[in-house]
Amino acid sequence: ILFAMFVYIGGFQFGFGPVSWLLLSEMFPLEIRGEAVAFGVQVNFLLNFVVQSVIPILEDSIGLGATFGLFGFAAGFAIFFVYKYVPETKGLTLEEIQDVMQRQDEEDGDDEQTPLLEQQGSSSTTIVDASV
Repeated sequence: ILFAMFVYIGGFQFGFGPVSWLLLSEMFPLEIRGEAVAFGVQVNFLLNFVVQSVIPILEDSIGLGATFGLFGFAAGFAIFFVYKYVPETKGLTLEEIQDVMQRQDEEDGDDEQTPLLEQQGSSSTTIVDASV
C-alpha cells in the first residue's frame, strides 16, 4: 500500500498536480497578478482543507467506494475542463498569453474588464499594505 501511495503521488506531481499552479501564474493580467495569485493560493489551501475534512464524513455516510467514485468523477471533470477550456501556452511569454486570453474574451463577446481592473485602472498597479 505504501509503494502504491508513492507511485500515485509521484504520478500526480508529474501529471495533473502542477496544472492548478500553472493556471494561477498565467491566467491573470499583469496589473492584478500578484494580488490575484495570492488570493488563488489561499483559496487552493482552503479547499484542500475542506476536502481533507470531508473525506472521513463521506466515508462514514456513503462508504469508501462511493467516496472514491465521487472524487474520481471530480477528477474526470477536471481533466475534461483543462482539455476543453485551457489554451496551450507552451513557448509563449506572459504578455503573449495575456493577448491570447484577451482575444478569446473578445471572440466570446466578453469585452468587459474585471471589477478589480476597473477599480485600479487598466495601466496602474496598486501596492497593498499587508500591515493592517
